[in-house]
Amino acid sequence: MSDKIFRSEPIINEDEMFGFIMRKASENGEKLDFDSVVSVLAYQIMFYQEKGLIDDEKKVI
Repeated sequence: MSDKIFRSEPIINEDEMFGFIMRKASENGEKLDFDSVVSVLAYQIMFYQEKGLIDDEKKVI
């Protein structure tokens, strides 16, 4: 998976996430592929886990 689409702050809403993924895909001249989408979503989950905003028992606090 490519790390070039990661960013340092969380994406707050679905529209922002979709826009971010589309911009990164077009900036890099790439087609939007499954790996790109999954890597952004995985990063978001890790970010929120590190910040303590996701509880494994309850899923989201």
